Amino acid sequence: MKALILLLSLAMIPCSQAVQLTGTRGVSILAIDGNKIKNNFFSDKKMSLDNGEHQIVVRYTANHLPNDKEDIIESKPYIFNINVQGDTEITLKGLNTSYKSKMAIKDGLKWVIINNLGEVTIQHSDILQGIGFLPYLKIEKLIAAYNNDTINLISKKTMLNNPNVPPNSSNLMTKNKTKLLMDIYNQATQKERKAFRIWLLEQEMK
Repeated sequence: MKALILLLSLAMIPCSQAVQLTGTRGVSILAIDGNKIKNNFFSDKKMSLDNGEHQIVVRYTANHLPNDKEDIIESKPYIFNINVQGDTEITLKGLNTSYKSKMAIKDGLKWVIINNLGEVTIQHSDILQGIGFLPYLKIEKLIAAYNNDTINLISKKTMLNNPNVPPNSSNLMTKNKTKLLMDIYNQATQKERKAFRIWLLEQEMK
């Protein structure tokens, strides 16, 4: 009887299981959790990863019929966090013509996540800004810079909202705190960075 109870208890413990993350309708997955996806025919369409929060970088390339008589329509890379629960799709809806694709890119793409949690539209996403020729070739550096800027922004908000900080010391304290946060983040493991991004997302949603 005790053995049966033990087996049932173990069966109820959640376990980490790899699931599929897929980009559909012209959506390419460029990076996951700061790591660039190798560029080949299959790798940017379907990836294996664990359930939980992940930082994703994706890009949309329009794939319409030739009679649209349009050049290739491609967005800049977008970066945002998603909650992966079971096999997950990242997609865009209603972009069935070149005109609609162009307008959506101009107005800001609305990414849709579909998995065991249902269908969720990402309300807040940012665009990675590249510079020069092949601006997104070293996308991992762009992601690191984006995350560091986010940490800096939180640090500045913390300082501005803290009434106990003397005005004449704010610049020095902000600089020291920013460096400390950056050092901690750079020395953290991948698991620790993921936990921090989850916390950061929760703070932004409050």
